[in-house]
Amino acid sequence: MIYLEYEAYKQRFRESQRIFNDLLLEKERLFTAALPGAIRYDKDRVQSSITSTPLESYVIALDEKEIDTKLADLRRLLSDQERLVRLKERELKASNDLDDKIYVSKVIYHYSSSYTSKRIYMSKSQINRRFDKINRNIENMRRNAPL
Repeated sequence: MIYLEYEAYKQRFRESQRIFNDLLLEKERLFTAALPGAIRYDKDRVQSSITSTPLESYVIALDEKEIDTKLADLRRLLSDQERLVRLKERELKASNDLDDKIYVSKVIYHYSSSYTSKRIYMSKSQINRRFDKINRNIENMRRNAPL
C-alpha cells in the first residue's frame, strides 16, 4: 500500500509549505514595521511621523537576516520534499497492488468510478467500497501521525 506512504510525503510537504508561508508573512510584517510613517498635510506645517530609531532598525534587520536564512533552508527542504513526492508518485503509478491502482485512478488522475471500473475490470460498487476503505486508511494514518 504505497498510497499511504505517498499521502505521508504529501502531508509533510504541505506542512513545510505552511511554515514557509508563515515565515514569509513574518518577514513582510517586519518589513512594514521598518517603513517610515506617513506624512501629514492637514496642518499648517507638514509633519511626518516619528521614524524608527537606529536600534529598532538594527533589531529588525537582524530578525530579517535570521528569517532569510530560515527561508533559504526551507526552500531547500521544500525542493527535496517535492522531489520525494514525485518519486513516490512514480512508484505508486508503477505499483501492481489493486488498492494503489484504484488510488492512482481516482486521486491522481481524477477518473470517475465507472471509468476506473472499466480500466481495472471490477464493478463500480467494488471500486467504491475499496476506495472508501482507502480513504479510511488515509484518515487513520493522519489521525495517528505524530505532530
